[in-house]
Amino acid sequence: MKSVQIIFLSLVFFSYTSAGNHALVKKVNDRDGNVYNTIQIGNQVWMKENLRTKTPNSWCYEPFNAEKCAWEGRLYSWNDAIQACPEGWSLPDNSDWETLKKFAESRKGKGTAGKALKEIVPFYTPDAKQATDDFGFSAVLAGNAISGKFKLRGETGYYWSATDDDAAHAFDWIFSVNSDDLKMGNIKYSLKKSGFSVRCIQKEKNISSSASSITDSRDGRNYRVVKIGTQHWIAENLAFRTATSQCPGKDCSRGQIYTWTDAMQISPEFRDRTFTPKGPVQGVCPTGFHLPDIKEWETLLTNIATKTSKEKAWINLLSKNEELLDFRLVYALGHFMENGSCFNLSERECAEKLLKPGDKNIEEGHSYYRRAHGTDMFGFGATIAGVAYNGDAEDVGSTDYIAYWTSTDKPVEENFPFIYGNLGSRIGAGGDYDTRPEAKQYYLPVRCIQD
Repeated sequence: MKSVQIIFLSLVFFSYTSAGNHALVKKVNDRDGNVYNTIQIGNQVWMKENLRTKTPNSWCYEPFNAEKCAWEGRLYSWNDAIQACPEGWSLPDNSDWETLKKFAESRKGKGTAGKALKEIVPFYTPDAKQATDDFGFSAVLAGNAISGKFKLRGETGYYWSATDDDAAHAFDWIFSVNSDDLKMGNIKYSLKKSGFSVRCIQKEKNISSSASSITDSRDGRNYRVVKIGTQHWIAENLAFRTATSQCPGKDCSRGQIYTWTDAMQISPEFRDRTFTPKGPVQGVCPTGFHLPDIKEWETLLTNIATKTSKEKAWINLLSKNEELLDFRLVYALGHFMENGSCFNLSERECAEKLLKPGDKNIEEGHSYYRRAHGTDMFGFGATIAGVAYNGDAEDVGSTDYIAYWTSTDKPVEENFPFIYGNLGSRIGAGGDYDTRPEAKQYYLPVRCIQD
């Protein structure tokens, strides 16, 4: 499977100063070498400039005016915006914007956040009362780009949120020359293909991509360990060989795959019987770690979903080297075919109508899918190792789902010992469970969580 790896490098220079209600904390570089000032406002650290990293679907209002482009930043489609921030930074979600708004209003009064966060620019705000920039956020009213046309520059600033609503819409936050407030935009008009501004926020300390490491004393292999929320996960598929484990694909770069009883290190007889653990199960994991139960997986997915969206929980855990298929396009295709929007069009023509410029897509039988790259936003680095059933390898490197074992077992008639997900999963926080009685006969990868 071919995929494009996107690597963002950030070089950080520290220069601490204070400025009233805010503090300049550091400068950060993006992958293009652009340097950004950043600002701490309350407990958050934001870039105090609009992002200007070049991506395939981003535009400058005046493309040949480098000075204006540098000041206003670029306008991004949402799909580009969600991956554009430098390493250690992310596109803010609705809760981040709400926190910023509440902090500004707590200092300046209800309905005044926009005024307090906008940059003072006579061209944009001839009435100085409309912009005070009290916290150094310096929001710019760069307008938008819709269907190839630039609009509302100097009147409105549209800023993307990482929180999306469906396959076509995501939330945005609006600064206006005619309002002192900072408001969430109308989701009905916030199309992902539109070009809006981007401000990046530093990832929270408890949602960090910084990793430590451990050594498995059994084979001397080193693993990265990443902290996400209050959990510490081994950030690679387990590669420890057992007597029955298999190596998926042509090499073992995706770790080993195990039967459920092998992963649990219990008798094979429990393949056809229920096993009820009395506590954490170390199983095949290294000392100090155990096979996660279903609640621990749900905690992880909920944590990620809270920072992004339910539908993007898995894609934000997925390695940047990997791709998942966006099943939401299939659902949308059925909807549009049923409701006549694709009247007299073939399935292929309808799919092409739904796909946006720049989307990658493939055809499988009579279904059409959009491909989406992993963002690995939290350093979990999930890989699609594939599965084997009764020893026969299948779906190695498949792009339709991720699957991992859990230690949770249920009565045979309702087994769900593994969790899996795709870009369109909406069960719980973005995961799903296998409920087939034969589920334990699969070979699947293992992730371990610290005791």
